Amino acid sequence: MPRFVNQLTMKKRLTESGAIPNKRKRLEPGDLLKLLRTGDDLLSSGHTQDVIRICNDALKQLPGHADLVHLQFLANAREQKFTEALRFLRKWSKHPASQNIPTQYKIGYGYYLAKRFKSAQEQLAGVLETKPDMVGAKLLMARALADSGHRKRALEALQQGSAGTATKPRNVIALATMLARLEKYQEAKRVLTKLMHTGSLKVNACMI
Repeated sequence: MPRFVNQLTMKKRLTESGAIPNKRKRLEPGDLLKLLRTGDDLLSSGHTQDVIRICNDALKQLPGHADLVHLQFLANAREQKFTEALRFLRKWSKHPASQNIPTQYKIGYGYYLAKRFKSAQEQLAGVLETKPDMVGAKLLMARALADSGHRKRALEALQQGSAGTATKPRNVIALATMLARLEKYQEAKRVLTKLMHTGSLKVNACMI
């Protein structure tokens, strides 16, 4: 079956099932969750224009929603519309409805993915000024610093405050990975070993 027929069939099925809410209908919490899952599925299958349209419609009702902003940025980037994607991030970074930690963090993450490391650092600095104990923001800041050649500052970001005391397995693994990148192998080993002992992760000998 031709690809465009597959796309039309998928869109029709999703619309009829309610997975793509009617834009004239007010979004309820359950609708938003369904929409985000659908957006991920559409993005994975190459329906980027549909993702952009869905997010545009949803952002009119929920301006500045962190996950919607991030999803539409990814769709723009997947379309190779990097200038438009960055313009989109700049727009929402200043929007009154986006002045919350989740959205500001997602915008910083978008800048990082776009390899705009200086913009990512500036964005994350604002996040950390408001919420200095946000582990994810510190880890992302360290990645942005390291990828822009500031290895010493990246290490300082990891060693200050909450980043060094990450407890969620995902954050602990990210911390260990960054430490290894910065050639702090013993510290990386210690972090992973501690996580292994909590029972949250099974680590084999070659990892440590």
